[in-house]
Amino acid sequence: MKITINNRLYDIPAGKSLLRYLRDDLHITSVKDGCSSGACGTCTVLINGQATKSCIRMTENLEGAEVVTIEGLTQHERDVYVESFAAAGAVQCGFCIPGMVIAAKALLDVERKPTREQIKKAINGNICRCTGYLKIEEAIILAAEYFRGERQLPAPARHAGISDDVKRPDAAEKVLGTGIFGDDIYREGMVFAKALRAPAPRALIHSINTAAAEHHPDCVRILTAADVPHNKHGHLRRDWDVMIAAGHETRYIGDAIALVASEREESLDEILALIKVDFEVLEPVTSATDALRADAPLIHSGGNIMSKESLRRGDVDKAIAESAFCITRKYHTPHNDHAFMEPEVALAVPIKIAPLEEDGAAAVAAAVAGAGGVAAAPAAGSAVAGVGGAGGAAAPTAGTSVVSASAATTATTAAAPAASLDGLHLYTGAQSVYDDRREVATMLGIDLERVRVTSNLVGGGFGGKEDMSVQHHAALMAWHTKRPVKVKFSRQESINYHTKRHAMDMEFTTACDAEGRLTAMRALLVADTGAYASLGGPVLQRACTHAAGPYKIANVDILGLAVYTNNVVSGAYRGFGVTQSCFAMEGNLNELAELVGISPWEIRYRNAIRPGEALANGQIADPSTAMVETLEAVREVFESSPYAGIACGFKNSGKGIGLVDTGRCLLSVEDGKVHLRTSAACMGQGIAAVCMHMVCETTGLAPADLVFEAPDTVRTPDSGTSTASRQTLITGEAAHRAAQQLAEALRESGASLASLEGREFYGEFSPVTDPMGAPVPNPVSHVSYSYATQVVVLDEQGKLEKVVAAYDVGVPVNPRSCEGQIEGGIVMGLGFALTEDFPLAGGYPKVKYGTLGLMRATQVPPLEVHFTAVERERLLPYAYGAKGVGELCLIPTSPAAAHAYYRLDGIHRRSLPLRGTYYKK
Repeated sequence: MKITINNRLYDIPAGKSLLRYLRDDLHITSVKDGCSSGACGTCTVLINGQATKSCIRMTENLEGAEVVTIEGLTQHERDVYVESFAAAGAVQCGFCIPGMVIAAKALLDVERKPTREQIKKAINGNICRCTGYLKIEEAIILAAEYFRGERQLPAPARHAGISDDVKRPDAAEKVLGTGIFGDDIYREGMVFAKALRAPAPRALIHSINTAAAEHHPDCVRILTAADVPHNKHGHLRRDWDVMIAAGHETRYIGDAIALVASEREESLDEILALIKVDFEVLEPVTSATDALRADAPLIHSGGNIMSKESLRRGDVDKAIAESAFCITRKYHTPHNDHAFMEPEVALAVPIKIAPLEEDGAAAVAAAVAGAGGVAAAPAAGSAVAGVGGAGGAAAPTAGTSVVSASAATTATTAAAPAASLDGLHLYTGAQSVYDDRREVATMLGIDLERVRVTSNLVGGGFGGKEDMSVQHHAALMAWHTKRPVKVKFSRQESINYHTKRHAMDMEFTTACDAEGRLTAMRALLVADTGAYASLGGPVLQRACTHAAGPYKIANVDILGLAVYTNNVVSGAYRGFGVTQSCFAMEGNLNELAELVGISPWEIRYRNAIRPGEALANGQIADPSTAMVETLEAVREVFESSPYAGIACGFKNSGKGIGLVDTGRCLLSVEDGKVHLRTSAACMGQGIAAVCMHMVCETTGLAPADLVFEAPDTVRTPDSGTSTASRQTLITGEAAHRAAQQLAEALRESGASLASLEGREFYGEFSPVTDPMGAPVPNPVSHVSYSYATQVVVLDEQGKLEKVVAAYDVGVPVNPRSCEGQIEGGIVMGLGFALTEDFPLAGGYPKVKYGTLGLMRATQVPPLEVHFTAVERERLLPYAYGAKGVGELCLIPTSPAAAHAYYRLDGIHRRSLPLRGTYYKK
């Protein structure tokens, strides 16, 4: 076939999708593979001027076609789209953005002054999981103004104060598609690997015969459990099998039985089909209630209760007996897929580690850089074997300036053998490079320092990329074959195998006095954690500790159980259990308000936590608490609409509960620039921008003076997992502390970066909190909480009219970016409430990407976001007063939507997704 691609004529073979030809043959990687089924739009290109999904167009049908990708845009078009999407705050994870730009170009090429509705229609075939679409629409409106000549491209920003709306440092590479995601990396001699998965959710494997598969001409190697040095992994609890061995039972359909490597990606399924597995199907346990039965089979030898949490304060029985009103209701929330835009992918490259002697750090750096690493090798003397990370020596003392961080490797390099060592360089897109390093090194039974992990761009996470999915399999196969190995999930494999939001069944009892002041609450929460622990324990804990809501309640009795089943594993998901318990608590509040005879707004206002008062867990609300202010901000819109629903929520920042929770940042002056080095993973939330603001606010440097390095266990200190809404506050404060030292050095040097060449400045922040059950009257469970109130407004047909939300996030860092993250969270929450579902039958997911129910641009109503403000002296003394927002943004959405529908038709809906609505019959 003769096809013109970006003004160049190509002779291309038939029988291939255009997407695969563009990516695999031409390595045009701005065109992304998000689903390969025509549903997501990340692969959008122009074909003869029309926005088209390249994954479903076969090359044999494109004779004479003209194809345009981002690479084919004029320089002026590139400049306009970068400026417009960056200025509008439309870029988060970035995986969908090149496709959005192409969809925008298809519209703006024919309509230079489009309406908002035309823009929504133009991008309706493209899904964005991060932004909620509104900022993308604003970007397209802005681009149209540039193309009409109504605006001139501005000069780069010279200042980036905390509250300035400054363009993200990663915006250009994400808009133009030049940034590297995991599947964009190709290596000479690379092979592809894929696992044979369980034949049934629960099956006894009698034998595994790989003989026929090994004779396939493309087969490189087949591995089974016998080839794994340590066959258990797990983020917190090591209960998850790398592969299931013969003689053992599978626990869910995602269990791996064998791992195959092939010279060609296309032949993987052929080889897998030749493996013969003799197995016996057993009756699966597919609900938490069934798992708790006395005669239920044990999914793990320790029992089916994976975790138990209890929170008790006061005398609940006495308080309920003396209360004027008391209600008990049952609620259910389902499993939910993260549906991040980028499916899971990892590449493992074998490397040789040189002897670690006097200059061992530089030797390791040279070895890994020579293996084709993406990140630059460290300067001589820099720490490479885990700066302040697990397995390394102690990091520099917080608040000190250091010229070299090589001391961090001394303890681990001194006893290294003289001969070179086999090692691995793992390229991943997960939520912590140090977690991945620990898991892979433990599985292989090798020292941490023999595994280097570098993060590519991460195409969304929302908690779903905290566990091993493909990383360990890529590493294992590379270790055995001594060749680069790529492992990636198809979209359907991602849906079937990776972790989900916990399904929960809840019973909530809530009581109040005659004036509506809450007196007591009792709750039972039973969570389906699936086949393995993952983050089920902490998720259950947050669901319980937040179950009473952001209210003053003296008497609580909360019991939670996380139960193993043969369903898909449940793990971390934005909201982290609080999304589920908030749905129940807020529903009960609305019914109590009716019994008391006051408005739903008033019952919340009377009970809202205020500074100096105790939350249900006993923690005293700090002076920055602005829960009341969020209620006041939405009162008018709630009371002016007969079909408005209201709900409040709160969420911790940081891991808290007595755990070590450390943020780290290293600033190094190299070639006249300040390199900002932290392992904090950005899944779209913009931690690079947060740290940039911290440094620029503190030092007065311009954004152009900074270079943000990708997370890398050689170059960046361990700043913990991007989870628990922690990075803005925890790593933001670490960056602030490092920047304070840099600022002092600049003052001493007359503001000259050149005179500081080679200097490093290290910051660390680790807030002290109390463990669960601490024997103190008012334990400090978390360093801070953020608060929110949302109002969902319906029209008379039950269609979303608008959402108004007010947030206490302290000082918002880059308000436009913060607003965009909140909008994306609200839309995710609306999907959870109204359109999304994850049906399971007998342990099997019964859903495809196109049927998940993800909201599209034309379904999203106007969103109005307010930030509350408190006096400067009330702000937290860390990170310029910033608090977390990543999870809070969607927590109140589903109960607010349920309340709105109740006010519309008088029906209480206590199960999600809401049924009998405009969106789901």
